[in-house]
Amino acid sequence: MTITVDWNLLPPVVVLATKALYIVARQPGCTTCAQLAAQLQHSLSYMEQVFGALKGAGLVVARKGPGGGYRLSRQAREITIGAIVDAFVDETRQALPPGLAEVRDQCEQALRALPLSSVRAA
Repeated sequence: MTITVDWNLLPPVVVLATKALYIVARQPGCTTCAQLAAQLQHSLSYMEQVFGALKGAGLVVARKGPGGGYRLSRQAREITIGAIVDAFVDETRQALPPGLAEVRDQCEQALRALPLSSVRAA
């Protein structure tokens, strides 16, 4: 089954987090926020905020010291786009128009079934 996501419908922070996790998933070791900020052309401070939320949601683990940075907390196939959305739940709920609770819930259910490993590079 193929699910196509219109990334323009998701809040920008979710799209950025998904792109960043896509990169992290393909690295053999840890990836720093500085590397991701440069590659994705965002500020370091914003990337640190994004990864703070991802860490708080249990999607990444941090390693300090030389060779440190972030790595996925589990396999990419075990992390869903819905879990990434949930890491920013306050922002994503506010970004959706009011009165669309049923549609929102259906979209969230579909995203919870979509693993990070199924995302393709743009």
